[in-house]
Amino acid sequence: PDGKKIPVDKNKILTQESVVSAQAPMFSDLKIKVIVFPQVEVGSILHYRYLRTQKTPLFPGQFSEIEKTDLSVPTDDRTVSVVAPIGLKLYTQAIDMSGGATPCQKAEKDKQCFVWRTKNLVAHPVEPLSVNDLDYSPRVAISTFENYAQAAAAYFARAGEKAKVTPKVQELADSLTEGVGDKNKQAEILYNWVDKNIRYVAVYFGAGTVVPHSADTIIENRFGDCKDHVVLLGALLAAKGIYSTGALVNYGNTYWLPDVATIPGVFNHIITYIPSLHSYVDSTMQFARFGELPIGELGKTVLEVNPITGKKPLDTIALPAASATHSTVLVSMKTQGDGTVKGSAIVRETGAMEIIGRMTLASLSEGQEAPFASHLLAISGQIGSGGFEKGDPRDLSKPYEYRTTFRLPNLIRLPGPGAFTFPTGFHSMSSIGGMPQVVIQKERNFALSGCADNSKYEDYTLELPKHLKITKMPTNVDVKTTIGSYKSTYKLKDRTLHVVRDFTMSPGTATCSLDQYKKLRALIKYVSKDLRAQVIYQ
Repeated sequence: PDGKKIPVDKNKILTQESVVSAQAPMFSDLKIKVIVFPQVEVGSILHYRYLRTQKTPLFPGQFSEIEKTDLSVPTDDRTVSVVAPIGLKLYTQAIDMSGGATPCQKAEKDKQCFVWRTKNLVAHPVEPLSVNDLDYSPRVAISTFENYAQAAAAYFARAGEKAKVTPKVQELADSLTEGVGDKNKQAEILYNWVDKNIRYVAVYFGAGTVVPHSADTIIENRFGDCKDHVVLLGALLAAKGIYSTGALVNYGNTYWLPDVATIPGVFNHIITYIPSLHSYVDSTMQFARFGELPIGELGKTVLEVNPITGKKPLDTIALPAASATHSTVLVSMKTQGDGTVKGSAIVRETGAMEIIGRMTLASLSEGQEAPFASHLLAISGQIGSGGFEKGDPRDLSKPYEYRTTFRLPNLIRLPGPGAFTFPTGFHSMSSIGGMPQVVIQKERNFALSGCADNSKYEDYTLELPKHLKITKMPTNVDVKTTIGSYKSTYKLKDRTLHVVRDFTMSPGTATCSLDQYKKLRALIKYVSKDLRAQVIYQ
């Protein structure tokens, strides 16, 4: 703070392994530089400068880059400067940054220069469930690719030969599909085999970021990353006369695609497109059935690296209807003499919800199930215990169904009079009861990600104890808005209380704008109020 400059000793600039390789099944040449600044006080200013050299381009003769500004911290001044050979054609796009082509300094008179700048940016905290900051931050994209067709061709030039149909590939494809003539069924069988038998291991060594292994090598190794999955599945499909192509996509919460063709750019994943079936599939998703995709890929723009003749390489993964991303929950509960409620549930899910359910339950090892059940109950404001009958989450040959059991001690105070909030127990990972957490923020600055259409149907029966008399039931709810609907009904017959809740979210978009978020929040207010509704008894 007093202006004294304190240098960092060279031995305090450390090289460490990247957390990426520590936390994921991958081989990686990524390293982390750590700077340990001495004598740091309040008011100190830290300075550092680094030089990064890329020795070999990912695509021979081509360059592309996206530079973004981190809005999670205040920025006084940020400048992006580009110096390039004068004969190298550059395509650029700047968003919320001023500048562009500019005269070069005398020392660089034989170059072409660009400068972009942004100033006085206020920090915005990262918002839960938000789109990636690349979607809204000041940014500039730079590329030598004339268009995305040229970028796709560059990728295919490095990867296409790896998917050749060799004798080994043909033999495997024929053995797996023996006796099956239907092309759709053949594709599903081959997809399921790759999904189940090729363990996902990412390999990030130099050009290995974009260059896959050959199909034969992947069969021998029985592991590979997304590029390898696409190569092997493509080769197996080709062996049965089914054309496919790799499709580069962003797997995550980035939805923006620059106008200039950057590659990899926002693309961090590749999946398979089968034109004859009009289907995108992702065999690296161990828990996705053929034709299902995770929420992070729905509605995304993809770059097909070898599209069919006459087709443009950029395409959009269609958003499924709400009925295709659906959960059905059937809950049966009975009240014991001391007011304890015991119950069981059957859960059936489709689409992205099924993937979440399979993935979650497969990750639970023995001994984790009971604490996880108690945790889910606590999130919904219930205290109790439970367990799972989770079947085989890895069996992709049929729709997934699992069951839960639970116990809620002393939920109803007996004898009455009294009141209780209708219990839901615990069941699906995508329940109606979890929806209020999505809109916990009153105001947002940025769009909500993963906002695709979906629906949830929950049916409950609660057998009440003898001599308990219901004096007032919650009011039925029936709300329809432009972004979705919610309906609940309460019926009492003899000693059984029957409750049905039906929620549909239908924005028709992959993300929810700020206006859509307000509408969704207004809709879920009805859900929250209904979840807290009480049954009054004597």
